[in-house]
Amino acid sequence: MTDYEKWSVLGQWMSGIGTIVVSIVLGIITYKISKKQVELSKNNLKIELYKQRYDIYYRLEGILRGIISANGTIKDESLYEVAIIRDEVMFLFDKEIHDYLLQIINKIEKINPYYYDKKKDDNYYELQGWFMNQFAEKKELREKFKRYLNLSNYGLSKE
Repeated sequence: MTDYEKWSVLGQWMSGIGTIVVSIVLGIITYKISKKQVELSKNNLKIELYKQRYDIYYRLEGILRGIISANGTIKDESLYEVAIIRDEVMFLFDKEIHDYLLQIINKIEKINPYYYDKKKDDNYYELQGWFMNQFAEKKELREKFKRYLNLSNYGLSKE
């Protein structure tokens, strides 16, 4: 075999090895990119879940504030809104929040008749106090939702 043939064979081997190395490097890069895309998709899903949960919290807080602040107005629309939120909660939260919303609905049903009647008794003021405690003094609403709205539970930081 001549020197030319030897170098030709060696060149073919080197070309083949180069192709294999490039293919391996491209495979590794493709794997890393797809792994990063999966991670980003998971984070986007977490962020979307957080947004939906926060939206429910925000709407519910508005309803509770409205029940207290709008003296003498009919609260049937509040009951309707909480029922809509309750249906959404079944898919986004645990049973704890669903049960909490059932409790709110029960309290709204009990306080509604007082908005049609001007006479207020101790039961009315007890119900008003319960609604106040949900967001004002004891912040029970915030405490109920805290673990669902803590960003660290989603693997995300506040920064």
